[in-house]
Amino acid sequence: MATGNRTRANREEIGSSRSGATRDVRSNAGGATQSASSSRYSEHQPSRGRAAQRVSVDAHSPSDAEGATGVRAPKRTRSAEVTTRSARTAQRPSARARSGQQPRPATHGAQGAARQIPVFRIGLVVVLAILLIFGVRLCSTVTPINVTVNGTEYAIRGDKNIDTAIKESGLPINAGDLISLTGQVLEKHGGHPFAATVNGEPTTDGAYKLREGDVLTVTDGEDAVEPYDAVEEELPFSAEIRGSGSVHEFTEGANGVLEKRTGRISGETVEKQTVAPTPLACTRHNLNTGAQKVIAITFDDGPSADYTGKILDILKANDAKATFFTVGTEIQEEGGADLVKRAYDEGHEICTHTYDHALPVGGLSITTMSPEAQIAEIEDGRKAISDATGVETSRIVRLPGGNMDENTVVNIAPYVEYEIGWNVDSADWTLPGVDVIYDAFMSVKPGDIVLCHDGGGDRSQTVEALQKALPELKKKGFTFVTVSEILQYPAE
Repeated sequence: MATGNRTRANREEIGSSRSGATRDVRSNAGGATQSASSSRYSEHQPSRGRAAQRVSVDAHSPSDAEGATGVRAPKRTRSAEVTTRSARTAQRPSARARSGQQPRPATHGAQGAARQIPVFRIGLVVVLAILLIFGVRLCSTVTPINVTVNGTEYAIRGDKNIDTAIKESGLPINAGDLISLTGQVLEKHGGHPFAATVNGEPTTDGAYKLREGDVLTVTDGEDAVEPYDAVEEELPFSAEIRGSGSVHEFTEGANGVLEKRTGRISGETVEKQTVAPTPLACTRHNLNTGAQKVIAITFDDGPSADYTGKILDILKANDAKATFFTVGTEIQEEGGADLVKRAYDEGHEICTHTYDHALPVGGLSITTMSPEAQIAEIEDGRKAISDATGVETSRIVRLPGGNMDENTVVNIAPYVEYEIGWNVDSADWTLPGVDVIYDAFMSVKPGDIVLCHDGGGDRSQTVEALQKALPELKKKGFTFVTVSEILQYPAE
């Protein structure tokens, strides 16, 4: 019993010591009270850590409790001080809070590590890629390829290009010379280093990459011309009349280019044609109609009040189409425009034979007229036709007598596509007799253009010969078309 009593007394003394210690702590240090309270709370929350547990043990130590009268305050451990400072800091607003700014979110270690991991992986991938590229290049440089150079096979290492192949083969390849604009040697072996073909394709590029099995042929380099400065000038085109035949086709000309070169090293000056001029040409040719028996009958110098209407009647009766090369002044005569309109409406072609048949210079040729007068003969004649027909006149013409020269070609080329001659001249303008004109008609071949007249004088023989010849030609299988239609056939 005595032992039991002493035990109870000791417990009471310890309890009293604890109560006294707690009261002293509360009265003397508000911060320590909070720490002690936290310590007592930690008895029931063992997971809060070792620091809280040490505070709890210190607060219950018997050596620190001396009774109600002489109680000594417990020692403030380092963990208690840390807890107190933490509590005060928690109560104090931060600088950001005082300034009204949003608090900066905390960065936890796990999140920081998560951001560092992709950077590390990217760096690793880059390093591996560099090592892979370096390894591939190293292997490609070290591994040789077999190339045939001028008939002998060599193992080529290193850069594996033409320069390396020439070096590996040891062939004595000499560079060409650097020469002036006039061919003088300015520097020996200063030209192209070599001339080569790879599998038959020419090249002068020493860095040309070779592959396994390539066949390389190398010879000495060609000469190189010194650098130069150049000034370009236009080289005017000329006009020419070439060929023979009934169709005279005009093609546009184009200026060429002449370079005046000055060598930068030698100072020499030379001229060189870099673009040849294209001549303005009047090319004469016949037509190839093949197996088709097609001819074009033409009539000049009309319209005529006495004969054009009769000729139109004969053509209509034989399902024939023809081309009338009219004179502008004749169209302007009484009834002339009506005849032209009738011919056009019946399917015939109306083209100009100039405005006044070159009467101011004798009526036989426009070649002696001024360029402006030549153009006026063409354009005024076309206008007289369009005034009568109401449609634009074609650029197919027949010049008086079929006469023209190179100057005439230059002058009228912008206004003419074709100048039409003839294969068969009926000579009806000489009044040779009906039989002569008839025989001329009957001599035609497929693709021929026949010359007749419906104006300019007595054309009664022409009318009679035409009326006799057309039915006979039809029996032979001939058809009669306009000039524009027969021009669709190719040149012979």
